[in-house]
Amino acid sequence: MEAARTLLGDIAQYFVGPADPRDQLDALDRDRRDAEAEIRAVLDRLASKYDVPSDDVDDGMPLTANKAAEMWASRPRRPCRWPAPSPKAPRR
Repeated sequence: MEAARTLLGDIAQYFVGPADPRDQLDALDRDRRDAEAEIRAVLDRLASKYDVPSDDVDDGMPLTANKAAEMWASRPRRPCRWPAPSPKAPRR
């Protein structure tokens, strides 16, 4: 029975996300690092395809990190569960 509760808890956390704000920040940081790694891979692939020096990719990476930080910082702050629920359509 304990295994079933753990499995249900894992499934619930997958759909609802972490409830602890520290866990939310850790998840956001992991997602940010994953996104930067994916962006780097795409830029490296384009650089090799079009003979762009890797130094140019190195110079561009901080710009993408700053833009991502601006994107998250410009969002309005509100207490919410992770991920934020979508707004409901008004009733007629």
